[in-house]
Amino acid sequence: MGTNSAFRAGILLLAAVAVASAQSYHASIVTEDGSPLQTSPQIIPALSDRLVQECVIQNIFGNGSVQYVVNYRSRPYDPATADACTVTIRLKGYQAAQVTLRNDATIVLKRVGLHEGSTVSATALNAPEPARKAYGKGVNAMTDEKWPAAQKNFEKAVEIDPDYAQAWSDLGEVLVKQSKPTEARAAWEKAVQADPKYIKPYIQLARLDMVEKHPEDAITIAGKAVAMNPLEFPELYFVYAAAIRST
Repeated sequence: MGTNSAFRAGILLLAAVAVASAQSYHASIVTEDGSPLQTSPQIIPALSDRLVQECVIQNIFGNGSVQYVVNYRSRPYDPATADACTVTIRLKGYQAAQVTLRNDATIVLKRVGLHEGSTVSATALNAPEPARKAYGKGVNAMTDEKWPAAQKNFEKAVEIDPDYAQAWSDLGEVLVKQSKPTEARAAWEKAVQADPKYIKPYIQLARLDMVEKHPEDAITIAGKAVAMNPLEFPELYFVYAAAIRST
């Protein structure tokens, strides 16, 4: 029994030494809206055909940088894929993603809900760091359904950067949750003004027009969005068709 335990300990030590001496690679994890990561994502390496983890995650830094080493015992060596590791990434408020880490690669996490498949406003990528931090706090509060806290942080974000279209869009969302449709409409109109190519507020405005029984306005706003992006947003067609049926 003692001999077997010593043998297993030796094998584990050799594996640890092998991993520790392996080359480290780096990848980056970012959010589709450009907001900073508020917490570290969970990164789960996949198992190879040899039923061992493809890699070991060494560090996850606050800026989203990931340091990892590939477990060379997991598969035959191939220089073309020496830095590759398949992982599942989970982060609250974002879609789980199964991706392959590669050295210097950037992984983009997409928000859940209406954000799925949404385009990213260029204003989010250009927003100053304090505005993006406030926006990120708002996103977390919205995910936890803490509407007043989310509203406060989104308002701070647009106060810092009045052209932050995604912050205006999400501000409108939390205002609706608090039964403030008039204020929500104003926020979504600000989003459209800040970035006319950002599709999400068009959907939000069209939905509100339908709720308030203004199908003609819904047809107009949804039609503009469909003309700009006729392929990616099936919800636009649903709202557009529903509005036509209501006229």
